[in-house]
Amino acid sequence: MKLIDEIRIPFKNPRLREVEKDYLERAKRRFFLHPRIPLSWVLKLNEAGVAGLRVGYVLIYCFVLKGSNCIKLSKYLLNAFRISKNQKSRGLRELEELGLIEMKINRGRQTQIKLLKVND
Repeated sequence: MKLIDEIRIPFKNPRLREVEKDYLERAKRRFFLHPRIPLSWVLKLNEAGVAGLRVGYVLIYCFVLKGSNCIKLSKYLLNAFRISKNQKSRGLRELEELGLIEMKINRGRQTQIKLLKVND
């Protein structure tokens, strides 16, 4: 019985350069929780205090669910996450000082919150 000799050649995928280019482009658009919430925003959020962190994570949740840049935080939603109105105001103030959000306060109505882009 005679064995067959094998010749090994290096594998070259004709699409390899395209695949690598696509991967590098995706790596540039890094995200943490959702493509609409940049990783730089989440890293900046970690500089906030406890109230800012809690409110920030609820904001991320709302922005992803609503799919819009401006949202209104209802007291019922915050009650579901056990966030008091004092924590809400402290947290929103912290996030605004960090430059993560912009608030438009309407007396007697819910505060409108806009997510801002964070420069690296």
